Amino acid sequence: MAVGFRVIGAIALVVSLAAFAGCSQAGGAALEGSSWRLVASSVSSVDLGAAGITATFTDGSVGGTGGVNSYSASYALGRSGSIEIGMVTSTLMASADEDLNRAEAAYFALLPEVARWSLDEDGRLVLADEGGSPLLVFMK
Repeated sequence: MAVGFRVIGAIALVVSLAAFAGCSQAGGAALEGSSWRLVASSVSSVDLGAAGITATFTDGSVGGTGGVNSYSASYALGRSGSIEIGMVTSTLMASADEDLNRAEAAYFALLPEVARWSLDEDGRLVLADEGGSPLLVFMK
């Protein structure tokens, strides 16, 4: 009888782990191939949402426009909504609009600080710091 309970317990564990792995993959699937535009940020000195900043997540890379330059960085998803964004590389143009230059610089500085991601109840992508404080908010 004890062997039967162990077998049932082992089967339950395998099913639970498979379900958890499926949720993790499904969560990552929400990012893969998706494109977003920045609508809000934690930066108060300049309106990043007005800069035309975009982010597209494809094959472990995030890229788009920083408002002035094209950019890319690697990204890796972990468990429970964790994300790591690598070093940002970009083209090296400058804009005559200093607000755009400042917005882009602030955006590029925030990306490496991102540690968590989630989709909120309105379907917005929220990139947050390690403590869960939102840094960047995107809409499709």
